[in-house]
Amino acid sequence: MGQDPKRRILAVSYAEALSEKLALDYLKLIEAPWYRDAFPLVRIAKGKAARADFETTRGGGRFSASIGGALTGRGGDIIIMDDPHRPEDAASDVKRQQCPEIREIIPKDDKATRMLSVTGLIEGGRIAVPSDAPWLADFHREIIHFPNGKYDDQVDSVSQFLKWLAEPRHVTKMVRFKL
Repeated sequence: MGQDPKRRILAVSYAEALSEKLALDYLKLIEAPWYRDAFPLVRIAKGKAARADFETTRGGGRFSASIGGALTGRGGDIIIMDDPHRPEDAASDVKRQQCPEIREIIPKDDKATRMLSVTGLIEGGRIAVPSDAPWLADFHREIIHFPNGKYDDQVDSVSQFLKWLAEPRHVTKMVRFKL
């Protein structure tokens, strides 16, 4: 949304409480001073901020729901499914079949190779990391010790995100017919 405040994001989780928590976390993020400095066009529209649904002054926004929740008439430029199943349901074929289709992304190569493939973006100064984020010390420690540190999930998720970000977007035009 920082790159395009007109984007509509639909975020779906297994439970309403989790969905709401993630929405509130996102609101805190975009209201943080460093985020507002980095993305000055992203502002919440007055009167358009609910706990799980908000709009930007540019017409974009974020809507949160749980699996099986009310999504009728909702759409998004980006759809994020975070924890679509409760942990105890993840092994159940029946429960997984009830979830909307999810496109599986299988990372290629090992974590070090994936990170190496995006170092040009980082070294080129095209990636900004907030200097006052509460998670920065842990993230910095993980980056410094990679690939020999105890933890490497943040490094790996950053490399996969940067790879996705660098890929050209294939936009499908949609046509609506009046019935």
